[in-house]
Amino acid sequence: MNQYLPSLGFEGFNSEKESALILREIEKQMGAGQFVKNEKFQRGATVIPVSKSTGLYVYGRFTGSKFTFEYYFPFVIAQEKTPNDTLSVSRHTFAESYSAVCDELKAGVSLIFHLENVLDYLAYIENAPDPSPLKKFDIDRRSDAEEATLHKKEVSLSALALEGTIIMPLHPAKHSVPGGKERSYENLMKKAQSGDEAAIEKISMTDLNIYTSLTKRIGREDILTIVDTSFMPVGIECDQYMAVGEIKEVRFETNNFTGEEIVLMQLDCNGINCTMAIARKDLLGEPAVGRRFRGQIWLQGFVWF
Repeated sequence: MNQYLPSLGFEGFNSEKESALILREIEKQMGAGQFVKNEKFQRGATVIPVSKSTGLYVYGRFTGSKFTFEYYFPFVIAQEKTPNDTLSVSRHTFAESYSAVCDELKAGVSLIFHLENVLDYLAYIENAPDPSPLKKFDIDRRSDAEEATLHKKEVSLSALALEGTIIMPLHPAKHSVPGGKERSYENLMKKAQSGDEAAIEKISMTDLNIYTSLTKRIGREDILTIVDTSFMPVGIECDQYMAVGEIKEVRFETNNFTGEEIVLMQLDCNGINCTMAIARKDLLGEPAVGRRFRGQIWLQGFVWF
């Protein structure tokens, strides 16, 4: 059973209920012709709608007209696009699911996320030009295509959470950082990545000053009164993060199968924007624009191939 299924309001589901739901809905989707199929690789996918903005992505293989279900995962539709200079995609060892890694210049970190639109990736590979290493892609084996770097691809980030807490904003009347400063930092990161020693030194000095300031304050202040937003890897799995983000938008939707309420929030986590979903009963506090969310999330992404 997918551990993040309860984040979309499937509380009380076990493996048997999960399997029955998936198989029943696959049959419905097949009958309605709601499947996307890649003829070259003989793979297919469908989406089982859970609410207006959430669903279950079902992936499998075709043998003739027969569809064999392999895996599924819950997801939420992201609202914003983020530009990226470089991005790479790698298959998981245990299944035909994929992770992607991209450089987030605003935060100055590399983000690893679960790829949502697998069939779009397969179509992109199929239509890649001949000189591309993607032409060596083998869906059943590791190949040189794993090392291919994709350029200038936008990503829409989303996330699911099993539990979380609403906390008050750090400053009631906080003003956003001027766009000029953000762009200046992004330009500095680009120069540092290209080997500019002056840029690397400036970033290092800035980080050192921040560290020194935090070290002095941490002994007498709570960390959440110092750090406004954050986005840090947590645990063993590479697409899990502990996020503290400012809430930019809040929406409520209802699970079509269970009637449970789902909370959707647009978060700004240190310049990283993502759409996050969580079951209302698992959220402590009242979400509102301007307040902050804190919790562990499973990061997903829709790549605009």
